[in-house]
Amino acid sequence: LAACADDVAAPEAVTLSESPPMFRVIPTYAPDMKSADLIVEPSGGVFVLGRHAIWFPANSICDPAVSSYGPTEWDKPCAPLSEPIEIHAELREQDGRSWVDFTPELRFVPSADEDRWVYLFMRTDDDPRRKGNKGAPPILWSPAIGVPGIDESLTDATLRTKWDKRLGGVYRRIKHFSGYNVHSGYMSF
Repeated sequence: LAACADDVAAPEAVTLSESPPMFRVIPTYAPDMKSADLIVEPSGGVFVLGRHAIWFPANSICDPAVSSYGPTEWDKPCAPLSEPIEIHAELREQDGRSWVDFTPELRFVPSADEDRWVYLFMRTDDDPRRKGNKGAPPILWSPAIGVPGIDESLTDATLRTKWDKRLGGVYRRIKHFSGYNVHSGYMSF
């Protein structure tokens, strides 16, 4: 019903938890470390992509047949997907970064509840804390592998990258995907 509303409301302010989501996965590695195909049911689940993982809560994917896509659309209400969807992920190491590129382009059902968010976990061997930096290296959104990344947390604090010391990597909420990469060091703008 919210998708049919006449006016669009801005997302509510959210208090962020400092504890990582429980991925409950044992890291496994794809034989070629270059791609992964997965089928996500409406019930969601955790999927391992080489050294990385993604968690979809139940009913968290917007139905691409009836939803819009683009930076102005991420927080707009949408109808959740009611059937399984096949997602392809390309995994690459390029320019000293770990990249994951997803097709098809999707966005996720907006929610103020952290338990309803889609999370991307990326393993990284580069711990900037060893270099005196205090923050986690950001997971940047990129429209494609090799394209300069965008730090979405600069305009939305709910997209800030955090450390997961248990699994040896970083994670963050994602509202959509085409591609993501872990950027070590500080960004210059």
